[in-house]
Amino acid sequence: MSLQKIRLPWFDIQATMESGQCFRWRLQDNDRYMGWIRGNSVELVQHVDWVEAITEEGVSQELIRDYFDADRDYPAILASWKGIEDLTEIVDRWQGIRILRQPLQETIISFILSQNNNIPRIQGMIERFCKAYGKPTHTLNGQEAYAFPTDWDSIDVTEEDLRNLAFGYRAKYVAAAIQSFRQEGYDEGDFAILTRPEQEKRLLALMGIGPKVAACILLFALGDFTAFPMDVWVLRIMRQRYLGQSAKPKEIEAYAKEVFGEERGYLQQLLFHEYRMKEKKNEGSE
Repeated sequence: MSLQKIRLPWFDIQATMESGQCFRWRLQDNDRYMGWIRGNSVELVQHVDWVEAITEEGVSQELIRDYFDADRDYPAILASWKGIEDLTEIVDRWQGIRILRQPLQETIISFILSQNNNIPRIQGMIERFCKAYGKPTHTLNGQEAYAFPTDWDSIDVTEEDLRNLAFGYRAKYVAAAIQSFRQEGYDEGDFAILTRPEQEKRLLALMGIGPKVAACILLFALGDFTAFPMDVWVLRIMRQRYLGQSAKPKEIEAYAKEVFGEERGYLQQLLFHEYRMKEKKNEGSE
């Protein structure tokens, strides 16, 4: 095993890992999380302005820094929103959330599964999928585990198989996505040479992916902060806070672009997490 210290100021590990953008990190105790970075088992411990990363041998610090978007100037982005439309309190509370740079194909499948779903169920689906098709390995504490599959040519996945994993109607979409991975690539290298509109067009060409899921993939895998995912939560938030109940998605997107700027996708994540935490608190008090 290898122990690395990664400087990572402005980082709240719990808020980041539980903000709905990733599904394979688990809280172990206190601020210790165990999860995966590009097929590698990783354990993280939060400190004041850095994280302790315990990894397998050969996992580079650059890989971890890239995953946590360590080179982006988050303080400058956050400062630009203070005082705008009563955002200061939310920005101050959730300023430690970072947008993760997750593997493209894993993010595609994860957010296909996220449709009309909740986080615990999504997590369960992904774990069953990894156990069925992923490479057997072990976590750093010796527990049996499975990496997210990447070698699609070596595994046989059918819609019926995925329905047996309780994917429901999403099984058809995941099976079609895997077929597209085999035939058309859909990897970071392919997407790196595309413009943003071309990236979105390719994502929308996949069965079962609409504008909201495409925006999630653009933001959480490709680091496109102009992507502004709008699920029922975000639509409700934007209507209640700013535009009224009759506002259409296109109006909301235009407003976000004008008021929140080029990093609007990041602010969407802060708003989403704020309201989700309020909802959880309300449920707990009932």
